[in-house]
Amino acid sequence: MGLRTGPACTGPIALELQYAFLRDWYFITNESPAALLTPEHFPRLDPAGDTLMRVVNSGPTAEVEVMTDVFCAAMNAAHKRILVVTPYFVPPPDLLRALRLAALRGVKVQLVVPAKNNHIYAGLAGKALYEQLLLTGVEVYERRPPFLHAKAMIVDDLVSIVGTANLDNRSLRLNYESNLVVFDESFARALKRVVREDMAQSEALDLKAWQARPAYRKVAENLSSLLTPLL
Repeated sequence: MGLRTGPACTGPIALELQYAFLRDWYFITNESPAALLTPEHFPRLDPAGDTLMRVVNSGPTAEVEVMTDVFCAAMNAAHKRILVVTPYFVPPPDLLRALRLAALRGVKVQLVVPAKNNHIYAGLAGKALYEQLLLTGVEVYERRPPFLHAKAMIVDDLVSIVGTANLDNRSLRLNYESNLVVFDESFARALKRVVREDMAQSEALDLKAWQARPAYRKVAENLSSLLTPLL
């Protein structure tokens, strides 16, 4: 999922995205709300299709960890399949547990991550978590370079979550993020086809081979995992 062009969001959802942008603009510039919340910035838009979607914004000023709740709810609702793509995989314990429990109850869980991370400590900390995922049946795919920076989750080929949030503590607790939750089978299928292209350029991890990796790598990964609250 590199640089690709595709259909833009049209219809009323564009106004939600516009509001999210202007809210961030106001936070940075302190420009007058009267100059931002104008009819010119929010024209009336008729429905442009029948796809149901909504914008989910999150950030450190929210009273709850919004995206953590959204990801957990989606994974807990899964019956058949969870497909996750993320460049940085250093999730809080509740999200990691949700992935493991989904696999244990028979859901096919597949995680696609970069083989080589542009943030070395985040990459190593994520690798420290792979064994416990593999032990519960989660399939982990390391995507060969170039660096994979896409973020997406597809649940049961029905619900898709796409946007800026990574499955890491910084995204979920410290950064301002904007995401779309899309309830549409055709969108999910199209998104899955794109993810499958990345999986075709990935190496699936084998549990026994992963457990047999050199001791120095395990030490580096475990030491990096101590930095998880900061990553």
